[in-house]
Amino acid sequence: MLCLEFAIPPLPQFVTAGHAVWKPGDRHFARTFGVYDLLLVTKGTFYMTEEQTEYEVGAGKLLV
Repeated sequence: MLCLEFAIPPLPQFVTAGHAVWKPGDRHFARTFGVYDLLLVTKGTFYMTEEQTEYEVGAGKLLV
């Protein structure tokens, strides 16, 4: 089993969970949270930009 260990304060806490299926070209509105997101891609590739850093997350991969 894979395990994630966070050694940075504040310790992550579970706040909410959701599920979405994004079609090619869909965009999420801009938002700011003072918490962490854990994104799991189950199929396809997820493209995201956060503060001018681009991410490409493939199936079976996580982005924290």
